[in-house]
Amino acid sequence: MKITGAEHVDSGKSKDFVRRFTTALWGIPVLVAAIIYGSWPLNLLVLALAGIACWEYRGLVIRKGGDPSTLGLFGGVLLLFLAQQGYLSLQFTFALLTIGNLILAAGRYKKGSVLTNAAFAILGALYVSFFYYLLSLRQLPAYRGNYALYALFLTWATDISAYFIGVTWGRTPLVQAISPKKSREGALAGLLGCALAGALLGTWFQWSLLKGAFVGLVVSVAAQAGDLCESALKRDAGVKDTGQILPGHGGILDRFDSILFVAPVLYFVVQLLKGV
Repeated sequence: MKITGAEHVDSGKSKDFVRRFTTALWGIPVLVAAIIYGSWPLNLLVLALAGIACWEYRGLVIRKGGDPSTLGLFGGVLLLFLAQQGYLSLQFTFALLTIGNLILAAGRYKKGSVLTNAAFAILGALYVSFFYYLLSLRQLPAYRGNYALYALFLTWATDISAYFIGVTWGRTPLVQAISPKKSREGALAGLLGCALAGALLGTWFQWSLLKGAFVGLVVSVAAQAGDLCESALKRDAGVKDTGQILPGHGGILDRFDSILFVAPVLYFVVQLLKGV
């Protein structure tokens, strides 16, 4: 979840700022508390976030002329949750996800729509299911820390560093066609800020400063890539926000776009660096 919501900032709109601040004031403690507690509250929260994000994703696809099966899309999200919980094997889950969505798309046959609608549904289910890596991170054994919180804090470090430096000194657009307000200066600041946070917070896991800084750099790249990809989806669909469920912030995909990439990347990085 982002803190600043940089793409919405307008100094002349104090009411907008109050709404953003109020939402963050209750949203961040709820998310952090659920991650610290773990167990069923975190499972329930993550499943709810994935479900809402799935609905927002479907809205984007519809604006592009697609019409993925609601059952196939939401059913896929549920199947992947059950797989994460260990109730289904990944092989069976992927097979059922693919076969089920092809059947549902064929059953609602319209010329030229079967392949695209099945693909939209499968991609959407896989995309929003990246939320489940927060659960996987939470389940990893750690010395004193919590890998899910680490993912959250590093994402915020990237967002805050990129925002403040970008607003103050940003001059060169990062990717003009996708997000003209994001700058290369801000992106570099995000990398450095996250590397610093990664090094300091890496002490939770008895990591060296160098190892923590490296993880921070990788996480920052993932966070900024997630942000840009979600911006590209919105621009392609011709919308500013994916939803309005979070006052002043937009939709779930708007606020968690970075985490959707950070969580799986951090999970695999931690696995690769075991014993290093």
